[in-house]
Amino acid sequence: MGEFDFAGALLVVLAAGLFTAALSFGEEHGWTSIPIISVLALSFLFSGVFIARERRTPVPLLQLGLLKSRAFSIGIAAAMLNRLVLSGMTYLVSMYLELVKGYSTRFTGFLLLAPSLLIVITGPVSGTLSDYIGSRRLCTLAGVFLFISVSVFVVFDETIALSVIILALVFRGISMGLFAPPSLRLVLTSAPGELQGAASSFWYFSRYLASTIGIVVFETIFDHWIRGDEPAGTTGAIHLLHPIAGLETGFDHAFLVGVLFVVGMIALTVQLREGELMEEAGADQEAPS
Repeated sequence: MGEFDFAGALLVVLAAGLFTAALSFGEEHGWTSIPIISVLALSFLFSGVFIARERRTPVPLLQLGLLKSRAFSIGIAAAMLNRLVLSGMTYLVSMYLELVKGYSTRFTGFLLLAPSLLIVITGPVSGTLSDYIGSRRLCTLAGVFLFISVSVFVVFDETIALSVIILALVFRGISMGLFAPPSLRLVLTSAPGELQGAASSFWYFSRYLASTIGIVVFETIFDHWIRGDEPAGTTGAIHLLHPIAGLETGFDHAFLVGVLFVVGMIALTVQLREGELMEEAGADQEAPS
């Protein structure tokens, strides 16, 4: 066993941190401003250096060679889209409930937490069911639940009833529990036996990375639409000064992008076949190194 790849970890932190910083301040400073372009360029540079290093180091932080497997790549992409939407939705819904519906911070936190506890039930159930009906079907079903949950906030305006909001959040909680266990299983079955740990690590890494980026992506979309004609460089919590109609426009566009991401996730998931995954993994094991 080799030493931990501290240099690779540092490169990941720098690349992801600079990328999220550029997204966070892009609307405020202008996407074509020198600071934003410079930060994005540095982010891409560190990403390229990281990839080049991981291909050469004997004990890489991530086994990038696993991405040569089509099944593995699709499984990772679907997992990232799922987490991107879930984290972005947490940000959007909390803002929506406070700014549009006028709920208190405490009540908003309760609404977000209570349905999410369903993962305690749906997670273990999903893991057991995947042994009987297959992981692909459960991942697809989780995508359908998430699609409905996000779509609710696109279809309804500020008059949406509390009961509908709770139902949408319940569907989100069910989706969270249904997706994770079978998704991980799909990824693991696409990797050779000796790289199961590396495949699991890759799955968790991609999910955590998507969680971080997801919040910033949806914040950027929302921020873009509520700024309207305001000049670049306008600072401060401008969402606190906007009328509800303007906020609704920003939320609608952000949630709509979330719907499109979920559709993409479902499209990727339905392409996966567990039988093919195992055959591909077996072929990788037999292939000479």
